[in-house]
Amino acid sequence: MDVVASSVFGIQANVIHDKDSMFYRMGERIQNQFRGINLLKFLLLIMFPKLNEWAGINVVDKQVSKFFGNVIQKTVKQRVASGEIRDDFVQLMLETRKTEIITSRTSTDEDRGISEPNEKDAEMKNSKTSKVYLTDELMLAQSML
Repeated sequence: MDVVASSVFGIQANVIHDKDSMFYRMGERIQNQFRGINLLKFLLLIMFPKLNEWAGINVVDKQVSKFFGNVIQKTVKQRVASGEIRDDFVQLMLETRKTEIITSRTSTDEDRGISEPNEKDAEMKNSKTSKVYLTDELMLAQSML
């Protein structure tokens, strides 16, 4: 967990020496969440994403997401204020946050089950692009994965 804390969040959790630390307890809780009924809920939400909107099912423990959300918020705030640069996942997300991400979804003949002999020469049809910005919520979600 010390490696995760350092490489993802850029913090020193010192979990090896302090098994009672909040980071250790929350990390253990998130690992144990994907067992039993929670694993079933997670798989259902992956297969049927609209189910979450309809039923309001939460897979991640609220206390765990609140804790890690606070860790991300404090880390980002401190980095922005101090200008500190570290080699960790938070830094990658901060650098990505400065730019917009263009996503593209194309409906091609291959999507419709028609394979073309030379994909390099295939013309993109019905292309839709959208802009995505890395919000605090997306940063938290990426960090918890």
